[in-house]
Amino acid sequence: MSKSNLFKIYNASAGTGKTFNLVKDYLVLLLNSDNISLYKNILAVTFTNKAVNEMKQRIIELLVNYSNSTSLDSSMMSAIMKETDLNKKEIFNKSSKILKNMLKNYASFEISTIDKLTQKIVRGFTYELGIDSKYEVEIDQKEILERAVDKLISKIKIDDNYFEEIINFSFEKTNTDKSWDITKDLQEVSKLLLNESNYSQLELIKELKSNDFKNAKKTLVSSVKKLEKDTINISNTALNLIDKNQLEHKVFSRKTLPNHFKKISSGNFDKLYENQLENSLAKKPLHSSKASKEEIIKINEIREGLLSLFKRCKKNIFQIKLFNNILKNLSPLSILGMIKKELEEMKSDENFIVISEFNKIINDEIKNQPAPFIYEKIGVKYNHFFIDEFQDTSKMQWENLKPLIENSLSSENSSITIAGDPKQAIYSWRGGDVNEFIRLIKNPSPFYCEKINVELDTNYRSSKEIIKFNNGLFNHINQLYSENHELVKIFDFPSQKNFKNINGVVNIDFYDSDENLELNDFYKIKTLSNIQSAVKRNYSLKDICIIVRKKKEGKEIGDFLSENNIPIISSEVLNLSSSPSVNLIINLLDYSINESNSAKMRLSKCLFELKLISKPKEDFLLDILDKNFNDIKNDIVLKNFSFSLSMLKSKPVYEAIEYIIDCFNLAKNGNSYIQFLLDFANEYSNKYQTSFLEFLDHYNEKKEKLNIISPKEINAVEIITIHKSKGLEFPVVIYPYANINIHSDLNPKAWIDFKNQIDFKITNPLININKDLENIDKELYDSYRRKLEIDNINLLYVVLTRAQNELFIISKKDQDRNGNEKINLFSGIFISYLKNIGIWDESKNKYLIGSEQEFSDEKQKVNNIFQKEFSFNSRLKRNIITNDKNVKSWLNKFDDTLEKGNIFHLIMSEIFTEKDIQLVLSKYYELGEISASEKAVIKKTVCEIIRHKDLIKFYSPKYISYNEREIIDVNGKSFIPDRIVFLDKKNIALIDYKTGTKKNRHVEQLKIYESKLKLMGFKTVKKIIIYVSEKIEIKSF
Repeated sequence: MSKSNLFKIYNASAGTGKTFNLVKDYLVLLLNSDNISLYKNILAVTFTNKAVNEMKQRIIELLVNYSNSTSLDSSMMSAIMKETDLNKKEIFNKSSKILKNMLKNYASFEISTIDKLTQKIVRGFTYELGIDSKYEVEIDQKEILERAVDKLISKIKIDDNYFEEIINFSFEKTNTDKSWDITKDLQEVSKLLLNESNYSQLELIKELKSNDFKNAKKTLVSSVKKLEKDTINISNTALNLIDKNQLEHKVFSRKTLPNHFKKISSGNFDKLYENQLENSLAKKPLHSSKASKEEIIKINEIREGLLSLFKRCKKNIFQIKLFNNILKNLSPLSILGMIKKELEEMKSDENFIVISEFNKIINDEIKNQPAPFIYEKIGVKYNHFFIDEFQDTSKMQWENLKPLIENSLSSENSSITIAGDPKQAIYSWRGGDVNEFIRLIKNPSPFYCEKINVELDTNYRSSKEIIKFNNGLFNHINQLYSENHELVKIFDFPSQKNFKNINGVVNIDFYDSDENLELNDFYKIKTLSNIQSAVKRNYSLKDICIIVRKKKEGKEIGDFLSENNIPIISSEVLNLSSSPSVNLIINLLDYSINESNSAKMRLSKCLFELKLISKPKEDFLLDILDKNFNDIKNDIVLKNFSFSLSMLKSKPVYEAIEYIIDCFNLAKNGNSYIQFLLDFANEYSNKYQTSFLEFLDHYNEKKEKLNIISPKEINAVEIITIHKSKGLEFPVVIYPYANINIHSDLNPKAWIDFKNQIDFKITNPLININKDLENIDKELYDSYRRKLEIDNINLLYVVLTRAQNELFIISKKDQDRNGNEKINLFSGIFISYLKNIGIWDESKNKYLIGSEQEFSDEKQKVNNIFQKEFSFNSRLKRNIITNDKNVKSWLNKFDDTLEKGNIFHLIMSEIFTEKDIQLVLSKYYELGEISASEKAVIKKTVCEIIRHKDLIKFYSPKYISYNEREIIDVNGKSFIPDRIVFLDKKNIALIDYKTGTKKNRHVEQLKIYESKLKLMGFKTVKKIIIYVSEKIEIKSF
């Protein structure tokens, strides 16, 4: 075992400094090496782009600080000094060298998502795989699958045998579901194609032919009929046995047993086993209180016979239910190959690879290549690996990485560090396999090197009350679900210790059905009152986050808060369809192709919502059916209103939307929803030159995901889903709708091992998961339920560990008729825990653990900054045609000089010395603010300024400088010079950048800054205006 190599695992509960430790280990690795470009041989992999950016930013920030001989994070510096045996000066010097090298080779600073890594590997093997090297990566898997299904359905020909399965499936649906539309069924089953968990099962059915599915159906249908007949005969045998012994049905308790067999005899097999009848047959008296002794004796004599017949019926009935379940899924499964064929044609024609397929490509084609060859192909050899959020890594992703890691660890001075938290594994539906992480923790090292497990158990995030509550709650959950051994392993963790000695609170509100309020209203009103309570105690709105399970819950809460004048931000909740202006555009397009009364009504409601109709709403809508569009137009109250339906119909989609915006003056306030819709329409129009109808279909399919992303600087309550909240923290967290059923799932399906006597080629058919499965394959049923328990308890853990100071839980007092809590619901778990700690009171609906405190954190005053108004100048008014490439430039047409000046000022505000230039420009380039050519031009300009003989000293690291530092005078007025340089404790230089033409007021502006600083005791010895245009001009005085 190599002593120089190391395998380290961080088992990191929420808030315990996982990212801190990964960044620290990364920097220690760099600083301990004599190779200043060691970062080129380090690969850090995590799950999301957000996590990538956070880790990159923290490493760069620390290197920049150390290069400038500053250490703002004393705990990080102490940890690095301890593990490197370097002093501060040595760390500063080495950091400077590493940073210089890194900025020159920034692309080699490899921190990536696992998806980007797999793409990089596949790109290296395009020739061997026969893939066009110019392929595109398709991220929107749902859209791709929908298009494949649509293409398949559009090709259907009634007389073509190829489509026989689809046509038959449509008839089957008509008979069972009263609908011939199979689109949704096929879209649902098509998801199997791109889900890693299904690959092995899909391989088993890949070779099956159409006839195999036809024969399977015939076999199942025939078997069902035979079993139904046999079961009815068995039930008749049971009834005959009762009659033969001259027993009237009334002598049986409640006639339950005879009625059971009578129901089966009639061919009704539903809801037969949702009772205790089998248990009664085996152990309890079967007779009624009116039965005679002779009748009781006879009943007991035939009890065994009846029990045997009961069991035979039960076995047959559940076999019938299984066969029907398989049959229901067999048709869509048989069509899967046809959908796959359409998908492959699309990939070939459009030259793309779906993002989820990269792991499989590597697993099938590349994994077994020699690791040195793979490294050669991707152009780099990694010696050190960091894998974050390992609990979300799939089995296939880990199998793909292992050969590279094993190869690296076979040589000296190599390492792998992984970090994760099994309790936060919430992506199993995307292939994440938490068991892989647990095995690595519990088992010996799979690599030929030492393994170290590090338990991070100090919580740096939350108040002691929240930590204590979560410790107790999840220990209690482990006891409630002790039979789920996998769950017990996950939550078998040391109780967290608190780092912050601050008081906090956990507030739980339960809805009682006795309240004179709807449940949904209760969630909304309690959320609002909790926000108001926090604000009264000095919290800002931006300190508060509402976390929900479903987007529709967030939408409900968001709409309610907006109605009550509470600003909100949400990348998930601010949906495009919530905009009245967008709805008017969509409904007007719809009316232009569908002049029905319902379309007319929808359009009219939009006009009223935008206050474009002057008449009373009720009066107008009452006689709307008798109006034509021209009548409606006449009632619109817009000055100089001119709109033609025929003109609208003559335009392509994008221009039609422009036309509506212009005529109805919808862009007058810089409406960001309109801007988003234009971008969406532009993207669609670039891909497809199609009709209004197809665009509207596309919009309706996508509208659930079309959300406005608001600026983070706004002082507003944030609303996010549990999945998006992972890795985040907030002073105040509110969790409404806290009553998830931990055994519920949306359209659950599984592959069943079909061990049966019938001749059946499909050994692992697909079935729906339902209660019947418990009597068919209890192991599969229990396994699925255990998985759901883990997934949902992990969701609960994530949401309850986001709060720093205050946690508000809003649930429902959901009890059975005997007043017992239902522990399959979150509410039941909360009630059970409150009982366990001795504070539950049936008469109470509110529980406070800890106390609500006045928030005393120092924070700057936050003023809401709303999106800059965009200038809309349509083709109609300018009477010119613009091509698609120019759409964005004319849509957001600001004065070019002003825009460039703004960018330049932003860049200069982050540059203090020459060392910062490359880093800052790389940042703005990666953010998409500047292009590669602009980056080169700006770099040349900035270097020219900083290296100028008259300016070089003002950008020297030996002076303290402040960029864009606000000065507030005695009257509260604010002034912001571009740059203040402290030449010593009293003397300063002032620098201002100008990108426009020279003006006298520029000099006056600097003189004002000088006078304000003079009042603060500083003497301005140099005032400099730097004019940036085609050449640099300097005015100093």
